[in-house]
Amino acid sequence: MADEHLAVLQGIWGEMKTMNGRINTLVEGQTETNARLDQTNARLDQTNVCVEQMSARLEHVARRQVESETRIATELIAVVSAVREVRDVVREDRFERQRLDRLEHRVDALEKRSA
Repeated sequence: MADEHLAVLQGIWGEMKTMNGRINTLVEGQTETNARLDQTNARLDQTNVCVEQMSARLEHVARRQVESETRIATELIAVVSAVREVRDVVREDRFERQRLDRLEHRVDALEKRSA
């Protein structure tokens, strides 16, 4: 009976050694996994820094875009005003030309009558 107990204990001991080897392999794998996670975290930190820098640049560009659009809108208003002034001058000139033409016709008619 003692031999049977010894054989069972030796079997248990053998399985424990095998299990211990598997556990060591898992621990080593976990260590490698942790190292890869650390590398991934470092890359993520670098990516976050880049994203923050790009965000700041984008905000700067957006601000400049708004400033440019404001300047363009202001200048566009000035151009519209100038175009209206030119239009009014052209209308006035056209009216004066028509008036001058009528007066010249009247003068021609008066000259023909008096001649």
